[in-house]
Amino acid sequence: PTRAFALEQLATAGESEAVMRRHAEAVCDAMAISDEVQWTEPYERRRRRWAEIGNLRAAVNWAMSPAGDRGLAIRMLGTGWTIWIGNSTTAEGFARMMALWPLPTDLPPRVEAAFCLALASLKTQTWRDEVLQAAQRAVELHRQLGDRQRLTHSLVRYAAAGMAREADSVDEAISQASALVDDSTPTRLRALVAMIHGSRALGLHDFDAARVAFGRQAELYRQGGEAAGEYAALINLGMVALDAGEIDEAVATLRRAMDG
Repeated sequence: PTRAFALEQLATAGESEAVMRRHAEAVCDAMAISDEVQWTEPYERRRRRWAEIGNLRAAVNWAMSPAGDRGLAIRMLGTGWTIWIGNSTTAEGFARMMALWPLPTDLPPRVEAAFCLALASLKTQTWRDEVLQAAQRAVELHRQLGDRQRLTHSLVRYAAAGMAREADSVDEAISQASALVDDSTPTRLRALVAMIHGSRALGLHDFDAARVAFGRQAELYRQGGEAAGEYAALINLGMVALDAGEIDEAVATLRRAMDG
């Protein structure tokens, strides 16, 4: 009711468009910060950022309206993807992004690259051609931009999107992502690279390699104090045991994940 009353008063005063634009610009700035610290910010701070989903929705709704600014919508959605994931609303975020796809051809490379990587990162529909296209474009642009960290991330997303249909290029993408990892790579991003190694190995039924990779994923998350990430890695290890027919090991590992 308070929000509705405030919007009514703005409309009466003829100030709706100006205020909604300022709000969207403020949200865009906040999303840019969220994207910048995604690999290094502690979990509890990230959780607090997820509470901004109402502001993100309102800002994107305005920006995509006839009176809005689609360029601003592209920037917000390109940097606000972690908010959808944090609130388990990735399908909603994906649908909003697809409403803007294909992108205009005159975007600044960094803005286009961010949107493409964000679209691939929502990963709810990796079988779709648009996701693979977006991931591939993110790789190309971040390579041109010389952004090592985002290139690593883009290569992982490309591998995830192409896993079932682009075997040779997927293996090359994983190899390139691994080669980019060094001591300066954030722990959570290194864990993501370990995860894609494990996923590829599991797809090839190389259970030993999958265990090593997912074990590495769990250890990296443990080192970084990321309980949720370690939980996800344990589930991956449980799935390896299940696929290998090691039922007792699968049950034990998944129980460890539940207890954690």
